[in-house]
Amino acid sequence: MAAVPCRCIEAVFAEHAHGKDFMDAADLAKFLAAKQGEQGATMDYSASLISHFYETSQIQPSLGYDCLNINEFCLFLSTPNLNSLMEITAKPTHDMTAPLSHYLIYSSHNSYLTGNQLTSSSGTAVIEKALKAGCRVIELDCWEREGEIMVLHGHTLTKPVRFDECLRKIKENAFLTSDYPVIITLENHLPVDLQQEATRMIRDILEEFLFVPSPNESPPRFFASPEQLKHKILVSDTPPKEPLAEQLVTNPKGMLDTFPYLVPYPPGLEEEDSPPLSPKSKAIGTVKSILRRIEVAADTLFNHRDTSIQENEETQRAGELQELIYIFSRKVVEIDNDSAPGLPLSGDNSIMANLSEPQLRKLAREDATSLIKYTYNNLGRMYPFGLRLNSSNPNPYLAWAHGFQLAALNIQAQDHILPKLLLKVRILAGVECPRSCNLYTKVAIDGYPPDKAKKRTDIVPHASENDDAEPPNWELQLFKFVIRGKYRLPPTIFFALYDTEKQGRPPCVSR
Repeated sequence: MAAVPCRCIEAVFAEHAHGKDFMDAADLAKFLAAKQGEQGATMDYSASLISHFYETSQIQPSLGYDCLNINEFCLFLSTPNLNSLMEITAKPTHDMTAPLSHYLIYSSHNSYLTGNQLTSSSGTAVIEKALKAGCRVIELDCWEREGEIMVLHGHTLTKPVRFDECLRKIKENAFLTSDYPVIITLENHLPVDLQQEATRMIRDILEEFLFVPSPNESPPRFFASPEQLKHKILVSDTPPKEPLAEQLVTNPKGMLDTFPYLVPYPPGLEEEDSPPLSPKSKAIGTVKSILRRIEVAADTLFNHRDTSIQENEETQRAGELQELIYIFSRKVVEIDNDSAPGLPLSGDNSIMANLSEPQLRKLAREDATSLIKYTYNNLGRMYPFGLRLNSSNPNPYLAWAHGFQLAALNIQAQDHILPKLLLKVRILAGVECPRSCNLYTKVAIDGYPPDKAKKRTDIVPHASENDDAEPPNWELQLFKFVIRGKYRLPPTIFFALYDTEKQGRPPCVSR
């Protein structure tokens, strides 16, 4: 049976044939380079592919052995040994010369934690994993413990890791995945003498990778571009977050607004936009369980804080450390309201606004337009609310949709916002499928039980015997599957074609 091209292939053919009824070697070379991403796709290479196609398919060409008409082009695309997955290019496909504020930046929150926000350990392995995954922003919370600079989640029971060990791990892995800058955000709770020691460590360990801004760039009028900052590690400060207990007292409305987002989805429910659950979905037992966990956690935090070293609420800043900071962060209450229209702040400097999840949601409701305009020149960072004790994540789209470039995520989590792998499947067409049937395709994932899922396409009605119909087409439908693959269980994907023309259970035509 001759292949009948689907609409998307017709469009590609028309684009590269330039009005002709065929594609020659030159046209095919341009197609392979522009659409398929194949490097070194010369005319000679394309001519050899066309020749090989006719040899292996044993098709008599309609025009000649040096070109392809649209049906032959369709068959060419469905020949496995002549096609490969699009190669990942070594060079970026976007312009990277605009200011840093023009880009979304893959960011992590409390990057050193190996588990939950309350009792887990801190370590450098998670930092290495984040950088190798492409993360560009690493957050380190610095505290004094027994005269040493340690990284931990303050006012909790988390176990610390040494600050210098974190710096070394960042240096070793910063540019293995990407040449573009890494940003270290420091939440500074150190006394002045240890801030000076931290400055020495940063300079000595990061060496030539450290970006030290000139006095007139600290902070800058406009941020430099990723291209200008290649192979550089930038330092940003981060306003200290309030302890969870104080967040609950000072922002009870934020807790109530965020609570629906903390309730886990029922098994099998898949939502992309992470909306709050409907009242019907909020099982009483689940809500009580979460409230109990919050109560226990809050009690633990209060008790721990009562017996811990009392931290100074206003930490003095050492001048030596301030000289290293390129991106200055501010809390909402510290940002001049005049900056809302998007103009540079007082002194014509660009900074970074640091907002918690409920703070951003509140401002987005009040004036989303001004929020977006603010990020034209400035950076915006959203971090998870303190109630996410299990290191779950807010929907990053809340930040991105309002211009915030940094959606700081708990990268150690594997929840519905940060899946281990998101598999996207689009079935373009059923080439050589019988058209005497009412057809649909079923796609299923099997393996790790929480990953199991099934999707199906719409039904394409059968065509009459005299109808020269195109193959069933489902190119407008996109299916998404979250693949966690725990316990080393490799997932399996199944495709099956069904016919609803028959009575009873639809028979499987092909799988």
